[in-house]
Amino acid sequence: MNHSMLLRRSAALLACLVLGQGFSSCVFSVSGHHEGGHPREEAMKSGAEESERERLRAGVEEAELQLALARHGAEARVAEVRQELDDARHAWEEARLALEHFQATEKPRRMADEQLDVDEARFELDNRRLELEQLESDYERYGKEHYAQLTREIVVSRSKARLGFSERRLALSEGELAAVVEHELPLERRGLERGVAEARVALELAEGAVERAELEGTLEIHQAERALAEALRELEEGEDRDCCAGGERSDGEGED
Repeated sequence: MNHSMLLRRSAALLACLVLGQGFSSCVFSVSGHHEGGHPREEAMKSGAEESERERLRAGVEEAELQLALARHGAEARVAEVRQELDDARHAWEEARLALEHFQATEKPRRMADEQLDVDEARFELDNRRLELEQLESDYERYGKEHYAQLTREIVVSRSKARLGFSERRLALSEGELAAVVEHELPLERRGLERGVAEARVALELAEGAVERAELEGTLEIHQAERALAEALRELEEGEDRDCCAGGERSDGEGED
């Protein structure tokens, strides 16, 4: 330090003493421009803190959106599977009612219809037999007449042919009845019973899908709520750090 600089500092110290400001204040007034942080560094630090706060706020907003999305998605999925459950329940009811209708109405009607055909065919056959017997009896009594001799062969042949048709019709009706009773109706019943069983399985699967969708939705909502709570906690802690840092700076400035 040169002689002139030493003289200027000594003069400043002497002036402080004379004015009663105290030695420490004078020392600060002389060398205070070398203490404290650099303004540019303080600005950079403040900008970094603001960026961090913005990041935390954006995290909170994103977590809120994720929570809203989770709730909406859960509601949509539950509504969809509940509709599928309603459809499955309706299908099961239809299958069950179809089986009940078959057992109570359709099966007896089909059997009665086929039995009616058999009864009609048997009645026709009996009539044909009686008719043939009557013709043969008549021709036995009047067979010696010339006219009877001419017509006997034709009339009796036709009656025998009709009797044969009636026998074949009866056999066909009895076969139809047996096929309906022994094969067709049991096959239809088994198909309807299988439809009821499949509809019941589909109903149980739909009920499980509703329960699973509700559980998955609850889980997603809870996860989103936890994520939002964590984001809010981080934001609150960041703001608390900023407040504490600001208070420390204010205390430091007051001490200076």
